[in-house]
Order: sequence, then structure tokens, then C-alpha cells
Amino acid sequence: MHIHLIKSLYLHIVSKKITERSDNLKVSLNQVSYFYKKNVSVLTDITTSFEFGKTYLLFGRNGAGKSTLASILAGEKKPTKGIIEFPKNINTSNVGYQIQEFNSFPNLKVKEVILFWKSINDISTVDENVLIYALEIESILNKKVKLLSGGEARALSLYLTCLVEKEIIILDEPFAGLDTKKKEIFSEEIKKMAFKNKLVILISHEIKGYEDLFDYITVLREGSIKSVLDTQKLDKNDLFSILKMEVWGNE
Repeated sequence: MHIHLIKSLYLHIVSKKITERSDNLKVSLNQVSYFYKKNVSVLTDITTSFEFGKTYLLFGRNGAGKSTLASILAGEKKPTKGIIEFPKNINTSNVGYQIQEFNSFPNLKVKEVILFWKSINDISTVDENVLIYALEIESILNKKVKLLSGGEARALSLYLTCLVEKEIIILDEPFAGLDTKKKEIFSEEIKKMAFKNKLVILISHEIKGYEDLFDYITVLREGSIKSVLDTQKLDKNDLFSILKMEVWGNE
């Protein structure tokens, strides 16, 4: 009886500490803008925050600024103006950013790239076998990177991103090319990342069936944030009509 009481108390304390840490850790953007070739506005005055231990969806039309915002958070692009604040001891080196296609080391075989990747990075506690199955990595292990199809290169990029131990994970269209069963398996791995108090940000056009995966949906429209929706406060039946209005308006 005492053992069960002590165990329950321990789990409560651990849960409380994780919640407190999550509440204190966030990435904040203040009036962040990005211009292409000095005069083409891609992002305008983005002010928002992303909390650790949560999963966010960046949602909007093509060209709304989703990938640019992700690139800025990952340190791939520098904002034209504005401020990005990371928690203490966390910066862009702590970001795992999955680009759409992997084309580095074109003359190496996929299995050689994976071995090299593991040798230079801290590896996460993610279930590697699940990733290999869901992304069909085993079928391309002996292929050279330059011979991979677009879908295979995307799968490799996604696999390598999830393999590395990072505090912030950004995934661009992670469900593309996966069948329904594998999407479900991979979505469970994403949930585990957030449960470990990582900040997970996804860009995806696929929402139906995965509403429970996202804590918040950040809607972008013409380079600005139109709204940030708390999925826990929305009825699933209303979500798609709300998103349609937020993204397309009265069109």
C-alpha cells in the first residue's frame, strides 16, 4: 500500500515538474518580417509564441509563408527585421529541421549516410524500428542518394530528422507518401516527442483524422498570422469550416 502511494506521489511530482518546465519554456517571435530580394514581403510582423511540450500545425495556402517561418525558426533564414527569443541554453543548434528532400552526399548509399549521421549526432530515444517501417527505409538502404526518387529522399530526410536528439522538431509535410496505417504509426511517434517536452512544429495539408495530434493550429494568410486555434477548445465537427473561413475567407 505504501509502495503504491509513494509511486503515485512520484508520478504526480514528475508530471508537475514537466508541466512547470513546459509552462516556462517557449520560443517567442516579436514583429518578425522577411523580405525576398528586399522588396517582396513573405512574412509581415509575425508575433506569436510556441510552447515546449506542445505540437503545432502551421496551416495555410501555398505561398502563405509557412515554410519561410519554419526556416527562420530553424535558423536557415535570417529575418529581415524582428526578434526571436529562445529559452536559456536553447538556440537554433537545438532544432531538428526536416527539409522536403535530402540531397546531401549524393554518391553515398543510404545506409552509409545513416551510419555517418549517427556518428556525428546524439541519437534520440525514438523507436528507430518504427521509423524504418513507417518510412520504408529498409528498401532504400543500398541505394545511392542521387538515385532516390523524390518520395524516397523525403522519407530519408524525415528519418534522419527524427533520429537526432533535438529540443525542437520541425517537420515539413511528414505524412506525404505514407499510407493510412503508416500515418497513424508515425503520428503516435510525434505524440511521444511532445510528451517528452519537445516543441514539435508541423507543416501539413492533412488534418482530417489527425485532429488530436495538434494542440494548436497557427493559421497563416498572405504572410501574416490570421489566428492561433486551440484545438482542445474547438468541436472537431466545426474545425474544418473554421479553417476554411480563416484561410480562404468568403472566397
